[in-house]
Order: sequence, then C-alpha cells, then structure tokens
Amino acid sequence: EPEVVRLALDHFNVKRGPNFNVTIQDGRKWVDGLPREGLADARRYDIIVQDACAGHPCSLVTAEAIAALRDRALSPNGVLVQNLFGVEPDVIRTFQDAFSAAQGRALYILDSGYSSKALICLRTSESGPDARATPREPEQAA
Repeated sequence: EPEVVRLALDHFNVKRGPNFNVTIQDGRKWVDGLPREGLADARRYDIIVQDACAGHPCSLVTAEAIAALRDRALSPNGVLVQNLFGVEPDVIRTFQDAFSAAQGRALYILDSGYSSKALICLRTSESGPDARATPREPEQAA
C-alpha cells in the first residue's frame, strides 16, 4: 500500500537512498517473477521483510516462495525477516527446513509471548550451533 510507505517515511525515520527499494505489488507475483538464475548480485537484497500475511497458509510462506527468496533474491549474507501472527507450526517448520544450520544457514525465532513471532532467517551462517527451534504451542493465560 502506498500509504504505508508514506507513513514509514513520515513517521518512522525511514530514509530513501540509493540502496532503498520499495515494491508495491502482490508479493507472490513479485517472487514468481524473479529470474530462474536469480537477481544479478548488485540487485540482490541484504534484507527482505515480510509482514504480509493476515492468515495462513499464505502464498509467501510456502516452501517454494521461501526457497525462491533465499536462492534468487537474497544476497549471500542476506536476511529474511518474517512476521507471523498466530501459532503456525507447519509454517515455522517450512522456514526451518529452508534455513537449516546443516546447510550453513540459520533461523532464529523471536517470540513476543503473545501470538506474534518474528523469524530471522540468515542465508549463510559462519559458524555456531544449530539455531533451529522447535515450534511449541502457546501457553494459556492464567
């Protein structure tokens, strides 16, 4: 939505610059339009943030879409950030499979303690323990 971009620029200290690119388009159509060989290195993204899914399953959190972002859009040390609302163990497992430490990648899950989670997905991981986390059911409020 163009209004979201305007709000980000006006109220959230987002600054336009030579490496700032916003695309307003159906996200899955954008992913499907990525060249099979991937974007040229200079056009790859260091950070991709997805906050587009109000319900799941969503076409941007399928194994195919995640793999396309990882392999064809992210820079070698790129980061994909996915906001999830609600507990979606299958969606989290899909991200775990796409960003497994066994493949030199990493996935971190930030749990708000409510029903929102942010997944931080690293295309490459220099070293370190397997960052995969096991999805768990939300705790019931007392």
